[in-house]
Amino acid sequence: MKEKNNIDIIDAGDDKPIVTRKDIVDISIGKHEGKIGGITRMTSEDGQFVYLDFNVMVIDVEVPKGSDIPVLRMGFPLNLSSKSGLGVLMQKAGFDISKKNSYSINDFRKVFLNRKIVFLVDEQKTDKGTFTNILRDTVKFV
Repeated sequence: MKEKNNIDIIDAGDDKPIVTRKDIVDISIGKHEGKIGGITRMTSEDGQFVYLDFNVMVIDVEVPKGSDIPVLRMGFPLNLSSKSGLGVLMQKAGFDISKKNSYSINDFRKVFLNRKIVFLVDEQKTDKGTFTNILRDTVKFV
């Protein structure tokens, strides 16, 4: 059944689960180990900024049975120089950014996917809530 604004409505008689409760894994402030599990090219809501979003699986925390490994995101504007956040991260990964002038999303995936890193985590309080963040300057490849 559809509402007038095209939103699907689940029939009351439909017994198929649509969501499963999973415990949220707390990530303490401090040092953690993770693995880069995904890289996505993103555009800000207003369309003014393009950046790469790195999905980092936090692998050093205890995950209750049935829960997912926690994932933190780390974003970098698509500015590439020896001093930009993305350029510094690439150099930390052992990549010589002077070899090419342009890079595809697949180039970034080759450099970063499944790489283990250590990093510090902090909390940021905003008007939308409290969020756990990776402190980008602390990222080191292991």
